[in-house]
Amino acid sequence: QDYERARRDLEQLRRQRKIVSKRSGVACRNRIVVAVILVLVLTAIVLLFRQLRGTASAGASRGFEKLSMLNDPRDESAAARLPDGRVLIVGGVSLNGQSREALRSAELYDPVTRGFVTTSAPKEARFNHTVDVLGDGTILIVGGES
Repeated sequence: QDYERARRDLEQLRRQRKIVSKRSGVACRNRIVVAVILVLVLTAIVLLFRQLRGTASAGASRGFEKLSMLNDPRDESAAARLPDGRVLIVGGVSLNGQSREALRSAELYDPVTRGFVTTSAPKEARFNHTVDVLGDGTILIVGGES
């Protein structure tokens, strides 16, 4: 009799939703975990976009700024940031005229002076290539066409 009464009381409490079964408790915890993960992901996305827009750091500037012209205007060139902050621009195709002539020249962009200076030329004229700075400071120019 006691067992039957306890079972009826339990059933009545379940109908009144005062007792949550183990199964629904797990589902509730899973929903909470999913909600927390969703909040974390959305927060990361907001912070990423804020940083890309420049609002996360005080000194970030927005937009583009017109710089001085390259000494030798070029297309299909390659560029690499040097350890001192300057940017090396190598090769490419000449934009001075009607013919597509591969360039055997290089220029350095200095962000401090905001200007370009001609530097020593590579051994071959190249375009559609890549340039990289190795750990020891060596400049590696690979691929492309001449």
